[in-house]
Amino acid sequence: MQLLQCLYGSMRRLLLSAALASALAPAYGQNVSKKDVATISMWLKDLQFTNRSLPSFGGLRAHHTPSASDASGKQYWRVSPYINNIAVTSLLETSEPYRLDVAKGWIEWYFSHLNKASAPDGVPYEHFYLADGSGETTCIKPGDSHLCNYNDATDSAAATLFRLLHTFVRAGGDRETLLVVGRRQQIEASARVMLALQQPDGLLWAKSDYRAKYLEDNCEVYDGLTALADLERDLYHDASLSADFTTAAGRVRAGILAELYDTAANSWNIAKHEDGVIAHSDLSKWYPDMQCQMWPLLFTVVPPSSPRVASAMRALHTVWSGDKGKQRDWAAALATINNGFINADVAYGVLLGGDRSRATAYIDAARKLKWGMQDDRSRFSWPFTPLDAAWLLRILTHLDEQKRP
Repeated sequence: MQLLQCLYGSMRRLLLSAALASALAPAYGQNVSKKDVATISMWLKDLQFTNRSLPSFGGLRAHHTPSASDASGKQYWRVSPYINNIAVTSLLETSEPYRLDVAKGWIEWYFSHLNKASAPDGVPYEHFYLADGSGETTCIKPGDSHLCNYNDATDSAAATLFRLLHTFVRAGGDRETLLVVGRRQQIEASARVMLALQQPDGLLWAKSDYRAKYLEDNCEVYDGLTALADLERDLYHDASLSADFTTAAGRVRAGILAELYDTAANSWNIAKHEDGVIAHSDLSKWYPDMQCQMWPLLFTVVPPSSPRVASAMRALHTVWSGDKGKQRDWAAALATINNGFINADVAYGVLLGGDRSRATAYIDAARKLKWGMQDDRSRFSWPFTPLDAAWLLRILTHLDEQKRP
């Protein structure tokens, strides 16, 4: 009897220990993953202006709080074409039931603002609206370059549009959205605007009046051109133009590999300037130096098996990992690394590079910081934008796919 009691007691302790270990383990599992995706996706959805009678319809605000105020004190919310292209693309990769409606609304906003007033450079300026979606303007503070007629980068805004459109069609979106009279002409006009920035080395200026060839921008351009080539072939049935865009994409990739990698330092360069001067990366600096190391992987310029990816992962682990005794840890103390921004792009690159454990640790930290709290008013506090939501959704959907048999 004593032996049975002893065995029972040991068994009970083991079960209790297992239960405790399970309770203390990181709260990441299939149900949590889906709940996280739903929470982040709904935040994105709720940012969209929905009044069809206003020109703001379909636009997604950069945050649920105001972006800036004009001279009279009126508060405005910002709509960023570049940010929203990436955010809606990621939303389309989920299975949320409203994803196609959100995407269609955003696509309509983008194309309705391809005009001389809103997009004199060929891509829409950032736009600003009052809380109800009225008061559309591209300038709330004359003289402020970021709050008046601002276009961050022509190459990126156009390229990310092409990937969005390709993803929309692939996700089952209404093809008539892209087949309506004049729509193909708008898409190809955007492509011409973008490709006018391409130089003999294959790389693109960021803008016609800002002649720097950024690594991040050109990675996005490569990805966008490959998406556009697929659209021309599969939707518009133009094999010749599809081949032209494929060729242009190949030139961009060749330029990235040849001009924007420092073989001596085993790291990607930040940019190549008009005078040929290279902006090399200092990997002890997070943005853009360390952060941009993931861009060629994120936009499929190089595969996960590339030695260049391995070098970037080693640098991240050596310089920015808390388990090396550093005071900073990009995956745990994520809000302290980049002025409060949470660096979800890098986390997705780490996951693509094969480090699931660090990506999962990052998600646990991000959840606690940004959306896991009970108080809804504290969720997704600034700084947080649809761009952060986009990369988080990609991490979560990728992790979910890896769990499937």
